[in-house]
Amino acid sequence: MRHRILIPLLLGLFLFSCDDDPRPVCGDGRVQAPETCDGTDLQGATCQSLGFKVGLLQCSAGCTLNTVECYNESNPCEGHDTPCGPYGSTRCMGGWLSTCTEGRPECPDWALDAPCPTGACADAVSCAVEVAPVGPIWFLHVSDLHFGKGTTVNANTVYLLETVIPAISPVATFVTGDQVDDGADTGYWEAYRTAWTGLASAPSYLEVAGNHDVKGDGEQHWIAYSPTGAWDPTLFGVNTYETVAGLVEVVRTNTSASSVNMQNTNGYFDEEQADALMGISPIPGAALRVLLAHHPTVGLIPLALGRDRMRAVMAHFGSQIYLCGHAHFDNIDWDGTTLLVQAAEFGEDVSFMLVATDEGGLSARSFPITGPWVMITSPVDPDLGGDNPQARPFSPGSTIPVRAVGTGLREDLTLQVRVENGPWENMTTPRPGVWEADVTLPAAAGFCALTVRGSSSEGSSEHEIQVSIQ
Repeated sequence: MRHRILIPLLLGLFLFSCDDDPRPVCGDGRVQAPETCDGTDLQGATCQSLGFKVGLLQCSAGCTLNTVECYNESNPCEGHDTPCGPYGSTRCMGGWLSTCTEGRPECPDWALDAPCPTGACADAVSCAVEVAPVGPIWFLHVSDLHFGKGTTVNANTVYLLETVIPAISPVATFVTGDQVDDGADTGYWEAYRTAWTGLASAPSYLEVAGNHDVKGDGEQHWIAYSPTGAWDPTLFGVNTYETVAGLVEVVRTNTSASSVNMQNTNGYFDEEQADALMGISPIPGAALRVLLAHHPTVGLIPLALGRDRMRAVMAHFGSQIYLCGHAHFDNIDWDGTTLLVQAAEFGEDVSFMLVATDEGGLSARSFPITGPWVMITSPVDPDLGGDNPQARPFSPGSTIPVRAVGTGLREDLTLQVRVENGPWENMTTPRPGVWEADVTLPAAAGFCALTVRGSSSEGSSEHEIQVSIQ
């Protein structure tokens, strides 16, 4: 009986204690003293009721009224012309990286942080990565050796292979036909093989056949006695080279493909060969595309039969440079947008062509086998090939980089550059054979001469080009 009375009494005391507990719980949505708010319950208070003009009153985590977003200005975004969001995001515009941080939280602005080092944006939130110019890569081009025609061609060829080419250090050396004067004469081929043995090998030394090479049994002799024939027993094909500028694709062709000698003399590029080359897919993303042939496609003695087929192959591969010979004099011209570089008869003139590409721009120049050898590669020569479609004008007073290939037989070689008749300025060499310096162009519009001079105990050599200022 006593237990029945005690239990209800204790239960009643417990219930009474829970219902009447005076301690507030912040965050339960009920405002209890000393709380002035709880969650969204502000007890009817606003920024205006507290004496502010505008804004949004908030409740803090401690259940007290928070006026941080209450303002006495009529427009809280006044003075902020470029509101942004979300807070802390970034953007890249006009070469400047900005962050959404400046201004009040409800109306932030883009704050300019810093210019991109490259002056350009990669995307909406980052600067473009600065990539240093790779600079030029270059090739040596020789044609019409004509072994058997003269008494000095053997010695001159040996000097070219043994001394000149190692000093110039090209990516590759290309010989565009007529290695011998009569392809049916094994004695001429044996003399040619004696000259290059131990000094040249394919593909760093790459040849195509000329009309003199294929006379009689010359086609078989070319395969047996030439470095390229021993390496690849076909008279056409496609090769690639790894360079600092990327892959270089080289297309070899045979423009003396007829069984009739007169047709080969005039140039004959057959349909079967063209179809086979058209069936080969170009290398994706090649930095440079070169085509080798014996006969030129433009000039005084152009390819007589199959020129349209040749141009179709050029277009298929996107050839930027067409190297050839045959005419026995040097010539630089354009076949559309392809630079045609025709080498002279080495056996007679003892000269070669140097061809380069520098950040997409093309250069070419004829040289004797005596150095030093100097060629401006950037900016491009507006007069290259008569009217260079790659040439662009520069702004008056602008500062531009000048780069050149400069090599020789002496270690004391130095290169200098000057603008018009100004003082000579020393160039630096970031890697072997490459020289560079920044120059400032005149403030007046017109044409301006840029000259690079190479000097050593071997001698001196200059290359001058004209650039347009507009």
